Amino acid sequence: MTEKKISVIIPVYNIEKFLNKCIESVLAQTYKNLEIILVDDGSTDSSGIICDNFASLDNRIKVLHKTNGGLSSARNSGIEIASGEYVAFIDGDDYIEPNMIETLLNACANNEADLSICSFFMEDSEGKICAKSESLENNCYSNIEALELLALPRQDRYVVAWNKLYKKSLFDKIKFPLNKLYEDQATVHKVFWEAKKIVTLSDKLYHYIVREGSLSYKPNPLQYFDDLDALLARIDFYRQKGLENLIPDVEKVIFYLFGYYLNKTIQFSSLSKEVEETFFEYGQKFLELFQSCQTKKHYKRKEVKIRKKLYNLSHSVKFKIEFKHKLKRNILFKPIIKILKQF
Repeated sequence: MTEKKISVIIPVYNIEKFLNKCIESVLAQTYKNLEIILVDDGSTDSSGIICDNFASLDNRIKVLHKTNGGLSSARNSGIEIASGEYVAFIDGDDYIEPNMIETLLNACANNEADLSICSFFMEDSEGKICAKSESLENNCYSNIEALELLALPRQDRYVVAWNKLYKKSLFDKIKFPLNKLYEDQATVHKVFWEAKKIVTLSDKLYHYIVREGSLSYKPNPLQYFDDLDALLARIDFYRQKGLENLIPDVEKVIFYLFGYYLNKTIQFSSLSKEVEETFFEYGQKFLELFQSCQTKKHYKRKEVKIRKKLYNLSHSVKFKIEFKHKLKRNILFKPIIKILKQF
């Protein structure tokens, strides 16, 4: 039986220190029928040269040099030229275990699934584990059941694009959004919806490198709203698909993240006028959403109480002291002040 071709798409942008290890980990895969697409997204260091050097050594490697357009643009470009039946995305500063592709493919084949997801390590550039990453369960899910996973604690394990193997056909009508951070958040629910079955594995097969200088390490506070916008768009998507029963779970995540990002911004960034005004703008939007939640029958009183705490989540005294006086100047946040006093 002919082995199925798998296209491995690796976006590359100014990661010369990490790129060799990433590409070598893909070349070392136990599964050999690979098409390795290196998308040089306008690198200004030697990353592009490294890509070309590897291409000269292995005919499975294709290099696409393009002007800088960001991570979504690089992934979309890779999908457009991919010829495999399956695709995988690997960030160019990460690396994978030798059996990752084979294990994920077998999981899809054995369960007649369109998408498989593995667990992962989180480590620094020296290879030391820097954050705990809990393993996923070994399980199979329908598309609806998989969408429900996106509301669980640590839902990022399901959201990220790079710990998965996809049927390429899942992206026939889906693209990653351009010029946005948190592009995975804006895309994953669409992919899950298109998949007939999803498989999760407890095996930790991907090494995610947490490094200073990466977009996810210290984003501009204004980019946090890309994440919140993606979740608001997910609510609209669920309405369009007749999945209203899943909307409360998305709202719960929104309320949590709004408080988390607000707190994180105050702790680690200067609260510029633009950032402050944007938080108030989104605060008004979410307060209206919160108030509408209380009028819906599918929200029990206990659930509403939980939502209040999630909406006003605070991890530090600094948040309460520094931001409470700003809230007092805005009538929209008076309900929040009452809740803050409970902490």
